[in-house]
Amino acid sequence: LSSLQPDIVLLYEGINDVHPRLFGTLARDYSNYRVPWRSDGWVLPVPVSWLRALGVYRLYYLQRHVLPLQRAGIGGTPPRGHPPPPGWAAALERNGPEVFEEHLRDLVRLVLAQGRRVVLLPQHFQVTNARDAVFVHGVQQHNEVDRRVAAELGVPFLAGLVAEGAFARTDTFDNCHFNAAGSEKMAGYVDEFLQQQGLLR
Repeated sequence: LSSLQPDIVLLYEGINDVHPRLFGTLARDYSNYRVPWRSDGWVLPVPVSWLRALGVYRLYYLQRHVLPLQRAGIGGTPPRGHPPPPGWAAALERNGPEVFEEHLRDLVRLVLAQGRRVVLLPQHFQVTNARDAVFVHGVQQHNEVDRRVAAELGVPFLAGLVAEGAFARTDTFDNCHFNAAGSEKMAGYVDEFLQQQGLLR
């Protein structure tokens, strides 16, 4: 923020934070879900020392580990497979939204402390399959956290984004990512809200 110097910071988040709640016991740094980026550990498998000199092994290692990571980015680093959907409901019950709420509250306070204006936007999510029908409960909980933190810290909250009929199925190409039409509609909602809040001149 110091280099960007924004007047307003829009926070549109919550869906990705549901995923760590599906894995084991939720950790405050989400390390139950992702490989921690630590100097004492490896993100990639440790190469077999006696094979390092072999060109064919280096080629294998490149193709098997390095290139897939490069394509997938950080999303390709979790060491565990995604838990099966039948256990998701119990995991969401076990791992509540408290960690997300704590981090969001801290983030908003840090931004406000820099003298920036903050706007919280709940995330649009629609059920397209049986897995989404379970996952959506976590998204709804996080949207409620957004609303609660906004009220507590006195920042605007655009509740209309998750109102019934705000978006159509044709506005996204999956359960949450907007296509061109949806992006234009989303931008319109945000622009109108910022105008109503007196945040745009």
